Amino acid sequence: MNALDTYLHRSAVVGAAGKMGSGISLLLAQELAMLGRRDDAEPPVLTLVDVRESALADLREYITVQTRKRAAKSPQLLQTFYPTAAADDVADAFVNDTLGVIRMTTAIADVGDSRLVLEAVPEIEPLKIETLRQIDAAGAGQAWLLSNTSSIPIGHLDAAAALGGRIIGLHFYNPPAVQKLVELIPAASTEPPLVAVASDLIQRLGKTEVRAADVAGFIGNGFFIRDTLHTLAMTERLAAQRPLHEAVYAMDRVTRDGLLRPMGAFQLIDYVGLDVFHAITRTMAAHIDGELFEAPLIEALLDDGHSGGQHPDGSQKDGFFRYDGRQAVAVFDRDTGGYEPLTSRVDNDLDLNSGITWKALLQDPCTAARLDEHFAMLAGSESTGARLTREQLTASRQIGEHLIATGVAASAADLEAVLQLGFHHLYGAVNEFCIG
Repeated sequence: MNALDTYLHRSAVVGAAGKMGSGISLLLAQELAMLGRRDDAEPPVLTLVDVRESALADLREYITVQTRKRAAKSPQLLQTFYPTAAADDVADAFVNDTLGVIRMTTAIADVGDSRLVLEAVPEIEPLKIETLRQIDAAGAGQAWLLSNTSSIPIGHLDAAAALGGRIIGLHFYNPPAVQKLVELIPAASTEPPLVAVASDLIQRLGKTEVRAADVAGFIGNGFFIRDTLHTLAMTERLAAQRPLHEAVYAMDRVTRDGLLRPMGAFQLIDYVGLDVFHAITRTMAAHIDGELFEAPLIEALLDDGHSGGQHPDGSQKDGFFRYDGRQAVAVFDRDTGGYEPLTSRVDNDLDLNSGITWKALLQDPCTAARLDEHFAMLAGSESTGARLTREQLTASRQIGEHLIATGVAASAADLEAVLQLGFHHLYGAVNEFCIG
C-alpha cells in the first residue's frame, strides 16, 4: 500500500453536503470504492460530516445518481474492478461499493479515526479556523488536513488553528466532479510528505494540478477578483453617460463577446454568488497590503437582498440579472429596485458583432487564427464596444503580469492553465492578443 492509499483508507470530508463538499465527497467515495477493490485487507471508510442531517440524505442520493451515471460512461474502466460481473450488474456493484465506504454523521468528533480530512465549509475565515481546530482536536493532532479554501492563505489557517504544518490548500473548482483544475497551495510551514500525498491525490482523481504561492486569492481568484473589480470600475464610469443598468449590460457583453469568454463578468458574479465574491474581496483586503478591494456595486445589490448562486435544481438565482433557468432576461436597475429588459439599444451602441463567439471557437480547429481575426477587427475599430474591450484586455494582461512578477503563478503557462481549465478561457491573460 502506497502513502496515499494509507491515508485514503481512513479519510473524511467536513462540509460534505455543501456545493463544493458534495462534489469532493463524490470523487473520494468513488475512489475509495475502487481502492477497496484493489486492496481488501483493510476496508476503506469515508466519513462525511455536515451539520444538516437532511442535507446528508440529499448527498447520499446525489452520490447514488452520479455514480450510476459514471458507470454508464466508463464501462471499460469499471470492468477492471468487476471482471466477473455481468455488464448489466457492474453499475449496481459500483453504486453499492461506493455507498458502502460512506459513513455519514453530523458530528465533527466522528472524524477522530481519519488520517486525511478535507475541509469544505463555506469561505468564512472564522468558520474555517474553528472547524479546523475541531477536526484537529478530534484526531488528537494526528490527521493531515486539506482545505478547499479559494482565497484564505494556508499559512494563516495553519497558525490560527495551531496545526503545526499539517495542512495544505486543495482548491477545487466548481463543480468539483466536472472541473479538471485543482490549485495546490502549500504554505511555507506545510510538511513536505503532505505536499507529495496531496499532489498524488489530485492525479488519482484525474485532475490537473497547478501549484500556487500562498498569497490570498492564489492564482484563480487572484486574477478573477482583480479583473472583475476593473470591470466594475469601468461600469461605474460608463454609468456617468447612461443608466447604470445599461452600463452593467454593456460591460457584461464586452467581457463576454468582446473578450470571447464563456460568461460576461456580471453573469459570472451571479453564478459564483455575490455573497461569495464579496467574501473573497474581504479576505484579500485583509491579507494583501497596498491594494484596494472595494466593490460598492456588489455591496449595493447584497443590501437589496440579491445574492446570486443557484437554486437546488441548478437554475440560476437572480443577481445583477434576472434569469429564466440559466438564461439572463433582464438586468437590475438600482434606481427603481426592479429589473429592466435587456435593450437592443445597448447592443447597437457597442457594435461587437464580429460573427465569432466563444462557443463556436470551442469546436474550431483554427481557434488561434479566428482569435487573431477577432482581435484584429477590434484593434481597427473605434466602436464603443471595441474601445471598452481594448481597455479591459489591457487590464487583464497587466493583472496576469502582476501575478507572475510577484510569484503567485510560477509561469505564464501556469496562469494560462488556470484560466483555461478553471474559467474556460480560450487564451491566457499574458498573450499576443493584447490590443490596448
